[in-house]
Amino acid sequence: MLQAFRILVLTPAGTGDPALAIAAQRAGHTGIFNAELPLPPAQISAGLDRLAQTTSGGFGLRSDDATHAASLVGSHAGQGLALIVLGAEAAFAAPDMVTAIRAAGVQVLLEAIRWDDRLAGPLAAEGIIVKGHEAGGRVGEATGFILLQQALAAGVTQVFVRGGIGLHSAGAVRAGGAAGVVLDDQCLSLRESSQATALAPVLARLTGAETVLIEGQG
Repeated sequence: MLQAFRILVLTPAGTGDPALAIAAQRAGHTGIFNAELPLPPAQISAGLDRLAQTTSGGFGLRSDDATHAASLVGSHAGQGLALIVLGAEAAFAAPDMVTAIRAAGVQVLLEAIRWDDRLAGPLAAEGIIVKGHEAGGRVGEATGFILLQQALAAGVTQVFVRGGIGLHSAGAVRAGGAAGVVLDDQCLSLRESSQATALAPVLARLTGAETVLIEGQG
């Protein structure tokens, strides 16, 4: 029997709009409220409240603040918050918060932009997301598929791939051993997206050659 292949859907970073996460939940996948870019705490709580009110639960939160994520688990786990995605560096800096989140019965996935041997350790025991340089935002040098191979070679069994995922690449990473994929920008034009109307004329002109790489401290 094939292992269940999960699809995680992130809301647009920096917007505070949970609509795409709600749509993902209703489609039978996992919607994740994306707070990887700073948002006011009240806006994050409001987004999670809306997810709790409009779905049957099992949704997630993406954050780089392990302490704040743990506090939100305390207030929202009973309302359906079931998954926390933490940036790997944030998790490594606050292992006690990861333990506290898991003690509350909430799954923790670590998201990494480069391979680190600690990703095969107990702190990442419930799985990791590898974010390749095809994704937007802060990325490393490796592609998602290379990071997937590094993780599997280190013995990680629950690996989700973010970056460059489409119909064909999703099948490729599944064949390569991934446990699932992460969608974000791929969903911006969906009718459920509050960004669709504004972005449609911009996205229609893109060819894929517009990527800008800003190098800095990684």
